Amino acid sequence: MTIPAQIPGAHDTCVQLTLRNTGNTVWTQAANYALAVTNDSCNLITPDVLMLDPSASVQPGQEYTFRTTLNAPPPPMTCMLTFQMDQGGTRFGAVYNTSVQVIGALDDARALSNTVPARMAPSQIVQVGVTFQNIGSTTWCDTSTFALKIINDTCSMVGATQIPLAPGQIIPPGYLYQFVFPITAPATEGHCTLAFQMSNAGVGFGETMTAEVDVMIPPNAAQEWSIYE
Repeated sequence: MTIPAQIPGAHDTCVQLTLRNTGNTVWTQAANYALAVTNDSCNLITPDVLMLDPSASVQPGQEYTFRTTLNAPPPPMTCMLTFQMDQGGTRFGAVYNTSVQVIGALDDARALSNTVPARMAPSQIVQVGVTFQNIGSTTWCDTSTFALKIINDTCSMVGATQIPLAPGQIIPPGYLYQFVFPITAPATEGHCTLAFQMSNAGVGFGETMTAEVDVMIPPNAAQEWSIYE
């Protein structure tokens, strides 16, 4: 299991807890297998039982990842959490204890790199990547309001005002994330500017990143076949 040692106060933090089935039974929701929160001194998790997905069937030797959200109180505070597997009200397996320090919340991001090409042909579509690092104290989660904000798009190449995280993504402090999405060059030649910034609920934070694109017809590209006839 992995629970961060610190979480931002008065914020939600997405976490994942992975367990391995070391017994000889199959874990399913229908058989009432779940992960019980047996101690939660700050009421970080609601409800206190984390259910398996209805379609999950965890065979002996396999792992399963439970996902939940820690709803932190205002800082400062130290919270205790205890987890154990449960089957129909009967606890079994190892007991996992951890402490979590609630600290001040800070959204911050470092702009690292992008793969936006310097040149594109008119109407060309290219898949690009834009990478930021989480250098704040909050966790970026696909189910939260964190997203890549398009703060400048002079040629409407992105076709959106923000790019969400992909499903299932959780980006803790210190980790990197690459947003991948298509851009489309305009039908006419010209110069285009793109600028990106991380955002939370539409409010930008951290460093910005700029990319310049020249849209031009490639050399030796025929525009009018009639001139060669």
